This record gives sequence, C-alpha cells and structure tokens, in this order.
Amino acid sequence: MSVPVEIRKRHSREYETIYILESQATADTATKIASRMAEIVEREGGKLLKLDHWGKRRLAYKVKKNTKGYFFYVNYLGFTDVATEMERNLKMFEQVIRFQSVMVKDDIDPSTREVKPEDIVFDPKTFIEAEIEPEPVAPVFAAAAEDTAGEDFEEESEDEEAGGPEESGVPEGAEEPTEPTDDEKE
Repeated sequence: MSVPVEIRKRHSREYETIYILESQATADTATKIASRMAEIVEREGGKLLKLDHWGKRRLAYKVKKNTKGYFFYVNYLGFTDVATEMERNLKMFEQVIRFQSVMVKDDIDPSTREVKPEDIVFDPKTFIEAEIEPEPVAPVFAAAAEDTAGEDFEEESEDEEAGGPEESGVPEGAEEPTEPTDDEKE
C-alpha cells in the first residue's frame, strides 16, 4: 500500500547527490544527465533545490581509467525512492564514473524551503569553460624553491674534501649520546 503524495510531501528528507562525468564528456551529455536528474526528482514527488556544476577537477586516484572528471552537485527533497531512482539512472550512463547520495536532514517540510530559479539552471557554457583550478603552492615551499634554485646538492663541502669529521647529526659543541651504564639501567 503506497502513501499518497500529498501526505508524503509533509515529511520529506533532504538529500545531496554528487556525480562525476568522465573528462571526455560533452556539454550535450552533461545537459542530458542534468535534465534527467531534475526530471526524476519532479516525477517522484520531490523538490529540486540546487543543481550545480563544480567544474573539471583532478581525481585523487584513477577511476575507470580517468584522472580528471566533471563534478556535479544535486540537492533535493524527497524520500528514499527518489534517491534510489536517481542512483539507478546514474548507473545507466556510461559517462558517469562515480556517484554518491547522502541524506542530509530527516523530516523536512518542503513548503519551508525556497528554491531560487538560478540554482536549478544548468548552463552548458559553464561546462565547456570549466577547467582545473591550479593547486596553490604554500609560500614557505615557494620561497625555499627560489632560494635553492641554482644550487647543486651533489657538491661536497670543504671539510669532507679535506677528510674532515663526518657529520653525526649532533650539533657542534654538543656531546655524543652514550650507552647507559649498568648502574643507570637499574
């Protein structure tokens, strides 16, 4: 026995789904998948809150032979059947290399959530223009790289060439650590 949609809307859950398209995906493919996600939410009696394109990013590890991918974020209200149907459809697209859905909040009244029209529009131009954001270089590492740019680390110091003392890792003037005596061990 299924519960009427009018009753179910009063006690929805909020879900987030993130999916990744392979880096060779076209804008037409991305538009087709995004519109399918919006259609599923509406068909299952849910409410689409946000559809966002995060751009092309480097993956932490290879996924289905891809090192880069286009990331998409979908935020919606509905029930488990909406999330299940969303994941079932994402599995059917070959261009989708990874996805995950997470329930954010339980027992949400959909009438209290406002939807901004600009949050649910997918613009293919942003898909084409999206590129990988360069990773910032820490200032300390950048300064160290500049300081050592012309140095050759293979050269030996003057002490080593003259047969001087080898470095033991102990600062100059400090005593070398010694083995404890039998009296100190007890």
